[in-house]
Amino acid sequence: MITSPRRVLGILGLLLALVPCAPRALAQTAPADNAAVWQALNRMPAAERRAVLEREARREGTLVLYGATGLDRAQFWIGEFNKRYPDVKVEFVRLQATELYQKVAAERRTGQLRADLVITTITYLDLLKEAGAFAPYETSHWADFDPRFRMGSFANGWTAVVYEIFPHAIAWRTDRVREADAPRTVAQLTDAKWRGRLGTTSHLEDFLNGVLTKVGEDKGMGLIKSLAAQHSRLYQSHAALSDALAAGEVEWGLIAARPIELMSKGAPVAYALSEPQFAEGNTLSIGHDTTRPHAAALFMDVMLSPDVLEASDRWQPGRIFGNTKGKFSIPRERTTDLYIFPVLSQARYKSLNRLAEELFVR
Repeated sequence: MITSPRRVLGILGLLLALVPCAPRALAQTAPADNAAVWQALNRMPAAERRAVLEREARREGTLVLYGATGLDRAQFWIGEFNKRYPDVKVEFVRLQATELYQKVAAERRTGQLRADLVITTITYLDLLKEAGAFAPYETSHWADFDPRFRMGSFANGWTAVVYEIFPHAIAWRTDRVREADAPRTVAQLTDAKWRGRLGTTSHLEDFLNGVLTKVGEDKGMGLIKSLAAQHSRLYQSHAALSDALAAGEVEWGLIAARPIELMSKGAPVAYALSEPQFAEGNTLSIGHDTTRPHAAALFMDVMLSPDVLEASDRWQPGRIFGNTKGKFSIPRERTTDLYIFPVLSQARYKSLNRLAEELFVR
């Protein structure tokens, strides 16, 4: 049978059209296993990675963020993400730092970790790492961060990025305390005249560790006991303490960054960086058991980008950021003057937790 030239060309055209279909289909199919997802993303050039993340995140459609951070801050990050990707829903579960560790550890033990993303403080990294809470995703901005702000690695099997650092301050009510009388050091807060007028947060482990490290165990313990004798009011978070200071419940506060926001709103508040100079850092990680790895990775990449971190700095100044590509109100070099609360081992944390309970809580 003789086939016409037109028919031959038609058959060839059909075959040529079919040949690239298999590779394209494969390119549109992401790995189903998380370990394979992280490996594949780690190898991709930035532009290709972003395209894959956007495509797959839209398919996944949602993610869950566990955060030991203020509701207002979480809403900011989520808002910035949804400006870019309004079709990916983000559920925020707000937890105190200790609650977050306990919840994540319990869910990991039962194989039911819901968190696609986890925001916590540096202090709890070792506890959460030991619980196997984190995935090994190196964000597309990994190389842009100061090495001191990068924790773990893809090779180490887990990662966390310190996205912001809060210098601690001593804040006071200017309508009740004269500028000349305002203490500038932690030691000055132990004066008996301030008894019952001070407020602080209830998660004191990192602060206690900082005092014992910077001042020395013996002298530091004496300072801690003197502070405990002031019968401070304890608040669950810096946000709650900030509200209490603004409302006049306390005249003093050992607090991170928040006084700047209060002052900008006209509250009768002033502050000085504490002496010793302390700071705490917040970290972002992807949950080890995430069922939405691409949406989680896309959120992480957006949140850690220079433009979003710069927007956060404009919204609420007073923090220090580790992305070297961004321009911020407080230079990153400022961290050389600060004792940033470090990762605490399980044994150290338990010891400090007992000390806090004995001296401040009970």
